[in-house]
Amino acid sequence: MPDYDTDHIRNIVLLSHPQAGKTSVSEAMLFAAGAVSRQGKIDDGSTTSDYLADEIERKGSINLGVLNCMWKSHKINIIDTPGYAEFINDVITAQIAADIAIIVVDAASGIELGTERAWKIISEKRLPALIYINKMDRERADFHKTYEAIVNKFGNKCVVLVAPEGKVLDKKAGEKYYQQLVDTVAEVDDKLVEKYLESGELSPDEIISALKKGVLEGSVIPVVCGSATTNPQADILLDIITEFFPCPSYKTEIKGKTPSSGAEEARKISDTEHFSGQVFKTVVDPYVGQLSIFKIFSGKLMPDTSFYNVSRGASERIGKIFYIQGKSQAPVAKAIAGDIVAVAKLKDTHTGDSISEDKSQILFDPPVFPEPAMSFAVKPKSRADEDKISGALTKLALEDLTFKVNRD
Repeated sequence: MPDYDTDHIRNIVLLSHPQAGKTSVSEAMLFAAGAVSRQGKIDDGSTTSDYLADEIERKGSINLGVLNCMWKSHKINIIDTPGYAEFINDVITAQIAADIAIIVVDAASGIELGTERAWKIISEKRLPALIYINKMDRERADFHKTYEAIVNKFGNKCVVLVAPEGKVLDKKAGEKYYQQLVDTVAEVDDKLVEKYLESGELSPDEIISALKKGVLEGSVIPVVCGSATTNPQADILLDIITEFFPCPSYKTEIKGKTPSSGAEEARKISDTEHFSGQVFKTVVDPYVGQLSIFKIFSGKLMPDTSFYNVSRGASERIGKIFYIQGKSQAPVAKAIAGDIVAVAKLKDTHTGDSISEDKSQILFDPPVFPEPAMSFAVKPKSRADEDKISGALTKLALEDLTFKVNRD
């Protein structure tokens, strides 16, 4: 049984341009939290998130990875997404589960196309976000230049919390960044603005309170720096996530529709509500079969029970409920509102499907995907080959909804 409640859950999605270091950041967080005994590395193929043979060979993510760790009584769920546009499917579906975004920026390369794509996502979804300037150990790394480019591109609401010199709130990073932080958070509240204009200062408690409010509203985007492989400052990053960023219930409620009438319906993000959720990833595992990974929006779920697939009008019997750690699964005795879990071997449940109690059905908007840009024809040599190829392509289509299979 979880020893935390919804208020102590943080659901993070990692976004970036390819090769900026999302997977290394996720690995650093797992290691800092004690979820892994050794910090995996991209170069030797030992990271928790990138476990597929193609990912290890390419040294980059091609699949959405789900991870978790405990940090100071908080359950941290981490969704590591691919950076390449070809795998946009997983970036889109990850938004079903995410309440927080971390945009990873290469300190040497600066803002790239993928950075701008990530910014567009958080702006459209209004996700509270943090920017992590990574690879500070690289020869051409320039924190101050990169931060200046971020401000020029995305605005003054991007404020430094951790600079190479230290924490800004502790006044270890110089007066400039501290003053920028105070100037920005003061604008979050009209009363604070008045006080700041009159006295020229704010108390530490006022700064922290305004920072939390600004992060929640999207008027403040904290900026942190580190090197995910050599000096990640992952403990500081986890502290910032748990202290300043919201739990799933900050949205108060999730809106959907009553299937019978199409009328709008809202559910409180609470354990006391009826169960509801949405699948955001399907994985065909060679050992446990098809895994459906979903976020619980409301209520709770117990093993060896059932739920109703509202999208397909089918009841699903479930066995064990799992937490996901890369390619591994760990059974859990109960799943609560706001958490991310998985179940295996569902008969008719796919990515994007809405799930709920049969007697209290609610239908959530499915994710919208771009149409495929290329098409290919595959001609089997024999009937036996046709069956094998058809089965393999069907499995690929289950995992990636931008991949379409037609049979002529």
